[in-house]
Amino acid sequence: MTRVLLDANILYPAPIRDIFLQLAASDVIQAKWTADIHREWIEALLRNEPHRDRAALRRTRDLMDQATRDCLVTGYETLVPTLDLPDPGDRHVLAAAIAGRCDAIVTSNLRHFPNAAVEPFGIDAVPSQATAVVRADRNGRRRLSMPRWGLVPGWTKDLRIGHKLINARAETARIKPSFRAAFASRRCLIPANGFYEWRREGGTKQPWLVGMKDRGPLAFAGLWEHWMAFEGAELVDASAGSQSGEGVETLTILTTAANEIVAPSGGGGRHYAALGRPVAALR
Repeated sequence: MTRVLLDANILYPAPIRDIFLQLAASDVIQAKWTADIHREWIEALLRNEPHRDRAALRRTRDLMDQATRDCLVTGYETLVPTLDLPDPGDRHVLAAAIAGRCDAIVTSNLRHFPNAAVEPFGIDAVPSQATAVVRADRNGRRRLSMPRWGLVPGWTKDLRIGHKLINARAETARIKPSFRAAFASRRCLIPANGFYEWRREGGTKQPWLVGMKDRGPLAFAGLWEHWMAFEGAELVDASAGSQSGEGVETLTILTTAANEIVAPSGGGGRHYAALGRPVAALR
């Protein structure tokens, strides 16, 4: 199982945090963090959203620690002054990854963890939302690309809006300002072997993997955008281009109401719009 250290900017946005917690609960990854990383995301959230209740965020922290096996890394502090990173304030993250014997650091600040600094320790720095998608090029040929998960409309000044736009309702994406341009001309497929639905059993939630009977591939329906930095753009995520003229590609996954196959497993709400075979038209 891959051990990953989750940076504070991954735990800060609740939708992204929940995805990684579900992956950890399903034993897809072994997620790790530290008390310092907890402190960072909680303080950042309180600065940006002062109405938040500190006690509630601390309860969230405690529940995360209780629900995730072997998540807290300790004993890394002596490594911090020995490390060299572009931002010295991030040294504790790399130190924790080393002490926790992690395979990767998941972060949205890739520039703060250059390969030359992390590879000697056998660690990769990976973006939080990079996702393989298939889409059509200008000639109608299918191409594989790796946009970031969390759609950023072309008109926004702030890349962080993508944290709130990881999913789009298939029924309304055509008319919603954030999605309608992509819905009209920038559709894609996200290949997968299944998706999880969660059913409450007693006092706990049990993940159910939904996939093809023959275990063949399926695909999620998605939309993608190309965001270009422009004059006046502000509060841009440091992992992407922040200068005028630089760009980043992003995507969102369409969701729909649970059908008669998924609903009996407990997924009575919404789930990814999945196609039985990844052969749907991309236009």
